[in-house]
Amino acid sequence: VAATELVIRPDVTATETDYTPQAWANLQEYRTKWDVAEQDDPARFCVRQGMPNTMTSRARDYVVDISQSADRIVVLVEFMDNFRVIHLHGKPAPATLNASNNGYSTARFDGNDLVVETTMLKARPTIGPVQRSDQATIAERWSLHDDPVHGKVLQVDLTITDPLVFRQPMQGRQVWKRAPADAALNEYACADSLWDDHVAARQAGMAASGARK
Repeated sequence: VAATELVIRPDVTATETDYTPQAWANLQEYRTKWDVAEQDDPARFCVRQGMPNTMTSRARDYVVDISQSADRIVVLVEFMDNFRVIHLHGKPAPATLNASNNGYSTARFDGNDLVVETTMLKARPTIGPVQRSDQATIAERWSLHDDPVHGKVLQVDLTITDPLVFRQPMQGRQVWKRAPADAALNEYACADSLWDDHVAARQAGMAASGARK
């Protein structure tokens, strides 16, 4: 499949009244003290933001491969070499599993719809356009629809609950269309250390500049 323009992302639509005071303050610090449009945009450094953004990407030129077996659904995302595994039949998370950007997802079918619950999401750094705490949970409903422009589409509706970032549950949506028949996944080749090194260097520069004043 491939993304369409019919995407809703809470990090784009949310306003001050949606954020908690601390999360709003974090966001304003990033927007005012960092070069959001150019050198300090995490996307330039191949940062994988994880859920819910894994399912609400606006990168429409990249393929997403969704495959299902007896016990799982695997989502391979060409953009930034991302992936997630959705476990069917309520398989519990192993005790050894660590929190991650995409978390641990389980799913069940509700008629023709797929209902997904994601937990075990790790907190994101407060510096950046997308915030997430380790208390976040995400509920999804996948359903097939007929779209007048794109034909048969897969619609994913998301509800993001994160009491440390948002005052109330936030809504998101992605609509996937069929990719061309000859479409194939390519490697994006990300390196997370690019952004980590950049943030450290920028913070050191800010601290040095403040010390000179």
